[in-house]
Amino acid sequence: MIDMLRKIERYSGLSFGVSLMPTKRVQLSFSHHQISAYFPELEEFRDPNSCRNSAFMKKVSSLFPRIDDQLITDITQLHGRKTGIVSGYSYGKKVSMAIENLDSKVIY
Repeated sequence: MIDMLRKIERYSGLSFGVSLMPTKRVQLSFSHHQISAYFPELEEFRDPNSCRNSAFMKKVSSLFPRIDDQLITDITQLHGRKTGIVSGYSYGKKVSMAIENLDSKVIY
């Protein structure tokens, strides 16, 4: 990401500052106008005063079945199946609620 930002600086003639901060601190800094922008962000925690459009932000969650298993194209196909998910990662409200409502075993 830093390499990409530096390329954007060279191309645009602009200079950007980069700070690595914990999630809560960066959200608070944005809310208090101490920083101009930040990424990544989860939709459910996004500040309502922030800019968002499809050209700027798009989140895609991926599901990986075994190569010889049936391809899963919809979350309802997880019904009754054992599924491992990454603990601490937010899949968004829609996916999280769907996982909770499935009759399946979730392993964190």
